[in-house]
Amino acid sequence: MWLKGASFAVDFYTTEIADAIFLAGGQDAVRECSINPASPLCAFVTRGPTSASPRAVIQTRTSAVNLNSEFSRGVDFEASYRIPLNAWFADVRPGSLTVRAIAGYIDEYSRVSPLTPTQINLAGNGLANAGSGTAALPRIRGNLSLNHSRNAFSSFLQMRYIGRMTWDKTRILGVTTDYNDVPSTVYFDGQLTYRLPRIRQGWNSEIYLNVANLLDRDPTYAPRSTGATPMPTDPGLFDQVGRMIRVGLKTQF
Repeated sequence: MWLKGASFAVDFYTTEIADAIFLAGGQDAVRECSINPASPLCAFVTRGPTSASPRAVIQTRTSAVNLNSEFSRGVDFEASYRIPLNAWFADVRPGSLTVRAIAGYIDEYSRVSPLTPTQINLAGNGLANAGSGTAALPRIRGNLSLNHSRNAFSSFLQMRYIGRMTWDKTRILGVTTDYNDVPSTVYFDGQLTYRLPRIRQGWNSEIYLNVANLLDRDPTYAPRSTGATPMPTDPGLFDQVGRMIRVGLKTQF
């Protein structure tokens, strides 16, 4: 029974979506319609009078359409182990220590669009593009946490891991880009909590000190060149403000 208090789970998944939604229009629709006059995207292009030669584009529109197809495959992992501290050390007062690990691995994420008919495995691709609805997809992401509680005190320490990525799989290092590697990133977060004595039956209160990004790590360089505001990093993936300290009070009644 040495594994009493342990839990373990592994989930393998495969998904396939036909007629997935994506935004199309503008110059993309004009280009696609020029290549394939029978394309549904030609409906997004308005041209001038039929007497004009060539017929000039006078208006385009952008809309969500069901023309993509998507495929993904990966595995998710979770394990935890919780034991009373006095099971290890007889002279320690009652308390508990919980170790928990959560991780995900993306083996493949492919998207086929009329605008980009060549299938590219975007797993491990680090370039986020809000306009096309794509996000950075590190192959590996995970959290490892330690949670210790004893009487009214509890403490929490977490490590967040984001695996290394190829910045843009459609580019060739030294040919079409001088930068194509996003290094792995690790963040540490911590929290101390003290449960206050009850002032009335049914009232539970606690104060806490939370510190995100304990080591004050700078954002990882992973530039976004598209969107309204180009940025030197991906705000959806990497911390933007460095170390952040919060002090709070929670009350339940």
